[in-house]
Amino acid sequence: MKTILLPASTPLSYAVVAPLWVRLAADARIELMVSARHGGRELAEQCLDRPVRYVHRAFARFAKADLALCPGFHYRHGRARLRVQMFHGVSFKNYAVSDDVLAFQRWMVIGEYHRRKLVKAGLAREDDPRVLRVGMPKTDALLGPRTAGMELLARLGLDASLPTVAYAPTRSGSAGSSLEGFGLEAIDLLATLPVNVLVKLHDRSDRRFRAKLTRDYAAEIEARHRTGRVRIVRAHDVVPVLQAADVLVSDLSSVANEFLLRDAPVLYLSTPEHEAKIKSSAQRRFGDDDDASFDWMRAAGDVVPSAEALVPAVERALAHPRERSAERKERARLLFYNPGRATEVALAELYRLLELAPP
Repeated sequence: MKTILLPASTPLSYAVVAPLWVRLAADARIELMVSARHGGRELAEQCLDRPVRYVHRAFARFAKADLALCPGFHYRHGRARLRVQMFHGVSFKNYAVSDDVLAFQRWMVIGEYHRRKLVKAGLAREDDPRVLRVGMPKTDALLGPRTAGMELLARLGLDASLPTVAYAPTRSGSAGSSLEGFGLEAIDLLATLPVNVLVKLHDRSDRRFRAKLTRDYAAEIEARHRTGRVRIVRAHDVVPVLQAADVLVSDLSSVANEFLLRDAPVLYLSTPEHEAKIKSSAQRRFGDDDDASFDWMRAAGDVVPSAEALVPAVERALAHPRERSAERKERARLLFYNPGRATEVALAELYRLLELAPP
């Protein structure tokens, strides 16, 4: 019997791992365990949609396991024989390029952009055996039918014959996201258009998962839009939202990169202070000769400098959805290994690491 431990943090952790978890759970040779920083057993079972063997986080580092499958950096020590870093996303912020990766023996790297950044930062060698060129299993569903997206619209009581615009900002923090900027005004303006509006906030913009937040943004949005076609999506997985969307409005979130796999328009709300911080950090860490620079990567969509500029930008995106398609495809190829089949590649790597024959 082989044992895998999932050290989860927020609901996003479960969304990242879920495509693998459902397959591993069907293998009688593997025992699965979950530990979590938030929500405990109840949230784990809700997000994974199955009973789990739960280990309290106070005891997780002492739990023996053959492999720890980590969608984040907080499980750096423990009795797992192998710590495998899965990463919960890759964005222009490049927070996934961190010295913290050195605490893990294997890295399921999301794409060539990510791998090159690790090499440029001096964390990996060109032929580094720790690097597993997997991709992102969570995004496989973005290349298939939009079934889950249409089901989401139906559950929310929205008209699927209307265009759908999704707003998914990055996490709240000291440098600021568009939510702290003109995000609420942007939602108000989107509500005036003949479209469905889906708002998917980052886990760290939810007071349940970030104690220092002083504002309850979800409650504020719901209070402002008790009627109409604006809906907060509180589910753990953003993929159905991305399936439903005809246009994505974001800022610096890794979700904007994932949406490129849909080859549909993406709009980036400007966050000048945060962008300046990212560019300064990139210059220090990656140097001046970075082909995949911040500005080059964001050329896959239009940057919206103000709330007033959002409505015409959305209207143009809906009217001309094929504009920038070549740029979106080029960046998606750089960002993601094995699009549409990353789950199979990841499973093959896990079975190899566990020294088990695949079922």
